[in-house]
Amino acid sequence: MVTPTSPNQVDIHQVKNKLSSILDFQGRKAEQVKQVLVSAAITRDSVENKAKQYCISPQTVRNYVEQTVIDKIMERIKKPSIKNLI
Repeated sequence: MVTPTSPNQVDIHQVKNKLSSILDFQGRKAEQVKQVLVSAAITRDSVENKAKQYCISPQTVRNYVEQTVIDKIMERIKKPSIKNLI
């Protein structure tokens, strides 16, 4: 049995906090999306199942992730391109 003060529970809480701080989503449902992704990763469950538990559409989670990935790719493309122009 895992008690709230057991090392395992503390480790999971620390991992959740660290993962949440790494994820950088902007928008109205950003916090819910973070919770879904972190929870799914830690429990090795599907994003769809966790999204339902957090009362958010799985499509919304996918949209947030897709937009963030696109933004990061564009940012990485811009940096070398600007250096080449200079």
